[in-house]
Amino acid sequence: AIILAKHNRMSEALRQYERARQVFESLSSFHDLEAYGGNANEIGPFAFDITLIDLNIASIKSKLSNYQGALESYERGVEGLRLHIHNEEAGPEPIDFNRQVAQKRHLVSAIGRIGSLRMKLKDNAGALQAYLMLLKEVDKSSPVASQMEKAKAHVKCATIYRQMGSADNNVHAVLHLQEALDMYTELHGVSHKDTKAIASSLKQWQKADSASAA
Repeated sequence: AIILAKHNRMSEALRQYERARQVFESLSSFHDLEAYGGNANEIGPFAFDITLIDLNIASIKSKLSNYQGALESYERGVEGLRLHIHNEEAGPEPIDFNRQVAQKRHLVSAIGRIGSLRMKLKDNAGALQAYLMLLKEVDKSSPVASQMEKAKAHVKCATIYRQMGSADNNVHAVLHLQEALDMYTELHGVSHKDTKAIASSLKQWQKADSASAA
């Protein structure tokens, strides 16, 4: 499946990933599938393998413009990652921090993709919920890639709130765009084109809101 995807043979790669997922689910049945409520992602021995396959399936379905199917696979992947991270943190074994950082990075990326797919599906309320969820997953200790995801999520939240209109939503929009500006400035510097574009939009919004309030 990996080789097929690299050669842009997406439909064939998708079939291989789906077959692999079926194999892992069948193997899970030998480990008391009923104990996992019929969900192989729960805490079974092949849970993480299935989660990674779900994320790959989601990526391919998105490239094939099957946005609803991609969304469902990403949501399964996010659920699987959350379970895996929780189980590691609650388990008796020492936490492999490098592995957990990688898992959390995958989690943040997948939530971001959920937001993007919901926007493609014209579900702005669902997209906003996803982006707000992403913001909670990233803190100062998160890797730069996740920090960038958070900065972009602030921009998306700002845009959605602005499109929703109303004075309250405009306040939220400005707050998120200010957060985005702070992050872009820290990550890219004041001279970066994206930082300048966000700063310009922020000034325009603040000017428009002041004029409306007058």
